[in-house]
Amino acid sequence: MLHSKSLSIEYQIIRAGQILVHETWSKKHYSFADHRFYYVLSGEALLKTLDKQIVLQPGYLYFIPAYCIVESECKKSLDHLYIHFTSDSKKIQWMFSNLMAQGLRVEDRVIGLFESCIRYTKDKRIHHYFKAQGSLAILTSYFLKDGVQKDFERHRLKETLQYLDENYFKALDIEYLAKREGLDPVYFANLFSSTVGLPINQYLIKKRIESAQNFLTNTDYKVYEISVKVGIEDPYYFSRLFKKKTGETPLAFRNRIRS
Repeated sequence: MLHSKSLSIEYQIIRAGQILVHETWSKKHYSFADHRFYYVLSGEALLKTLDKQIVLQPGYLYFIPAYCIVESECKKSLDHLYIHFTSDSKKIQWMFSNLMAQGLRVEDRVIGLFESCIRYTKDKRIHHYFKAQGSLAILTSYFLKDGVQKDFERHRLKETLQYLDENYFKALDIEYLAKREGLDPVYFANLFSSTVGLPINQYLIKKRIESAQNFLTNTDYKVYEISVKVGIEDPYYFSRLFKKKTGETPLAFRNRIRS
């Protein structure tokens, strides 16, 4: 179980507001470098991730983790509140990166939480800062309660996920990971897939692509250097894999994010 005493959270709000979008909001295979909360006021849209489809509809709160590869489709219009944010805390970044994109039915009082964050982006006085920090903590709590995220319910698997997060660039296999936890490889593989929603090899690919996106966004490393850093020795294979998973080449991704 994740204990509150082990956490020290400070959120950095990148932007927050309300926006009405239409058909032009539809995009194929893109990602972003920050985490996002949405609350839909009216209209409808569709988000497709690598493993699910999420209908955006009024009265629902949504969380989309950073570097989650999505495809959006809006046939008419969508009026929604949004918060884009990050955190410098490694524990919090790990927690958010292991949450899946998801939505929850909530009461409309969450609108006030979004308004506190929007107000802080316009007025940086200290009391607005604390209200915004508290509002983001409450929004986060919606996605951690009642067993919504299985990653935090099984202690052994949580440790494995943290190990993968710190060692994703190494050559790892199921036998080794299962042995670390004292579990049968077949049982371990099935447990991992059923809890995380992805086989271990696909989860490792996901982590490597997300890490590559971070390097492409925040550093000036060459593509072949990033390939090695994320554990893929062949830069040509890395580029093909990156395009397969994101819909664009590493350089195209870097240029789009920095434009």
